[in-house]
Amino acid sequence: MVPADRYIASLRAKIASLAIDYDEGKSIEGRPDLRYLLMKRRNSGDGHLAVYSVYDALATIEILHVFHTKQDWENKL
Repeated sequence: MVPADRYIASLRAKIASLAIDYDEGKSIEGRPDLRYLLMKRRNSGDGHLAVYSVYDALATIEILHVFHTKQDWENKL
């Protein structure tokens, strides 16, 4: 598997982990309906983040978008 494939697999696994613990992500200030999960392979450097919503009544998670950490994601919501 090439490095890009391994990275995509790690992003998918991290997003899938939200099905077990959707509180793993952080709240978005001013948007109580949304949360985000930061996903990085290393402590330093760039990564991605998944913005999602949780429907408490059904315990259902909806991934709304995956952004690169260098994107101005908060203004794009």
